This record gives sequence, structure tokens and C-alpha cells, in this order.
Amino acid sequence: MQIYDWIVIGGGITGAALSYELQNAGFSVLVLERDRQLEGASKLSYGGVPFWAGTNQIMRQLCREGLAKHQQLSAELGFDTQFRNLDLLLTISPQDDPVLQAESFGQLEFPPALLSTQQSLELEPLLNLEAIAGSWHFPHAHANPLAVCEAYKKAFLRLGGSWINQQVLELTAESVITERAEYACAQIAVCVGGLSRNLLGQSGIQTKLYFTHCEVLETESLDLELRTMVMPASNERLGLESRISQPDLELFWRNQQSLPEAGLSSLSIDVGAIQFSDRSIKIGQPSYVHPNPEFKFDLKENERTLRDRVGQILPKLADLPATYSHCLVAFSSDSLPLIGALPELPNTYLFTSFTSPMIYAPPLAQRFAQALAQGAGLDKDRLLTQFSPLRFS
Repeated sequence: MQIYDWIVIGGGITGAALSYELQNAGFSVLVLERDRQLEGASKLSYGGVPFWAGTNQIMRQLCREGLAKHQQLSAELGFDTQFRNLDLLLTISPQDDPVLQAESFGQLEFPPALLSTQQSLELEPLLNLEAIAGSWHFPHAHANPLAVCEAYKKAFLRLGGSWINQQVLELTAESVITERAEYACAQIAVCVGGLSRNLLGQSGIQTKLYFTHCEVLETESLDLELRTMVMPASNERLGLESRISQPDLELFWRNQQSLPEAGLSSLSIDVGAIQFSDRSIKIGQPSYVHPNPEFKFDLKENERTLRDRVGQILPKLADLPATYSHCLVAFSSDSLPLIGALPELPNTYLFTSFTSPMIYAPPLAQRFAQALAQGAGLDKDRLLTQFSPLRFS
């Protein structure tokens, strides 16, 4: 039986980037991905590349590295990732305080410009001026997440990597067990986002990784033109994540029980939309909470709620024919990625929980692979040590 240097579990943006970088660094790598046609958070991602988003020296450096990586990624991988520059508008509701928002944006390397309602409409004619009090304008970048994943996969396979579509059931100290076989390896990287907590739990490993249930409307190609990427200036999901990752709720997460009331299980909706190069549009996003990744929500009622909210900001998008899809969005309690070995299984690493995977996953995957290829270990990279799972021990 072949023994791989690495088995990477998950073929989304994090798993695809990491597997390519490891194979490119000289390791033998097997990717185990459940779905033949990619599903989950990578499929439903807006694809934004927020190179402006760093709020401290380390994250700003990663944003610069991520932008530089995307600018040459199509050439490096030999496949078009559909990378482009794109205006981002964060809509300001009449209830928002722009002064407070300006203070929070002041930490960014590239603070946004405040636009009036009329200036917002000039950039994005589909906005409903009666529903907003203006917007914040960011220079932004965008790539098609499915194209990025496909580009990494094709380049990985050309380098001699192995890719098998099977569902992983269990991890051991020296192997990964799927529904069909057992694969031996020296090291394992878990890159399955919100499913990581449940997968590790089945092997007796508890992690400080959480997730929300996210839903998105996906249209076919349209004649309608959305010129910008639109999102809200006040992000409800971030507040929801902060509330549901408090230490006193850990037992509910471990037992996959409904969280207590007092707003913890409530819905948050951050109305946003992005049109891709093929003219399809993704619209979202409602976020719900339940520690069971298989919990079933009322999708029809959720879709009606989302369409009502979208209609307030972007009226022409509210009634478009679209597919309503669900995924899990992983996060940590401090909103930073989880990258590094697990103390319970030292050969098993997390590479997940990226708040903005499109900007952060490519440079961090490269750093991860280079550190190991040099024999230095992840703890020798000052940036990677900031994201170790051990920070919660």
C-alpha cells in the first residue's frame, strides 16, 4: 500500500491551494474530496479578494501577498481564474452611524471613500436610494472561486498529485479511513471548513472551531448588469459569530444541541450580491445557527425572508429565478484561521476557518508548504504561528 507524505481532506479553496503547494514543494499528496462537483462554501463564495482588509501588520502583509499571488495565479497554474479588479460598495443603512464606521475603517491599509446616495447610484444603478444613506467605496478584486479551485486541481494533477472522490469517515495516527478504503500517510491536513469539527469529533478530537449555516441564491446567466459587488457596511454575521463562540456555550457545540435562546439562535441577513464573468449572480446571505451540521432549516421560508430583504436594497434582484443553496461557513472565536498541528494527533493539521479564504488561503498555503519543505516546521514562520490551534489551549 502506498504511503503518502500528505493526505489533504477537502478539495475546496483551502484544500486545493494547500495540496498544490505541498505537491509543488516535493511532497507526495493525496486529496480526498467527497463531491465530484464541488459543493459547500467554496462553491457559494462571492469570490471577493479584499486586499484592503488587513487591520494589523501581519494581516496587511498577508493581504499584499494574497493580491500578488492572485495577480499571477492564472499564469502559474495554467488556467484562467477570472481574476479582475472590481468596485465594492458597502451600503450604509439609515440606522448606521458613519462616524463610528469611519473609525473602524481607519485601521485598514486602504480606508474607503464615503459616497453620497447619488454617488452610490452612479456606481451601482440597481441600488434603491430610499433604503440607504450612502455607501463606502473600496477598490476591490475578484476571482471565480470555482475557477480558482479548478486551476489548483489541474496544476496539482499535472505535478503528479492524486485526487480521489470519497467521503472521509475517520482519522487515525497513520491513516485516513473513507467509505471505501483506508489510505496510509505520514501527515494529514483537514480542510473541510465547518465539517472539520464533526469529522475530528468522530475521532475523539475537540476543536475551537465553529460554523454558521449560510444560504445563497444562485442565478443563471442574465442580461441584467450588476456593476459592483454590494455588501452591507454593518455585518450582522460577525456579531452573530462573536455571540455563539463564547466559552460557556462549548458544551452545546460538543453535544450538537440547540443553543439557548436570548438571540443566540437568531437569523442574521447581510444583503449582498456579485455578478460573475459569465453574468450569473450570487445573492445572499442569511446565516443561521445550529451546532449540528446536518440540521434542516425551513428553506422555503428562509428564501422568502432573503428575497424580501434583497428587495429593499436591490429591488431588481429580488424576484430573479434562482437556485437556493446551503453551506457551512467555518470561523474561530477570534476570527483568525486555524493552521497547525493538533495536540491529540500531532500528525494531523488544521488548515481552515478563513474569514476571507480567497485572499488569505493562497499565501498561507504557500508559506505552510515552504516551511515544511525547508525542514524548519511551521513554528519557524512568524506569521503561521499566529494561527496555531494551540492558542486556545
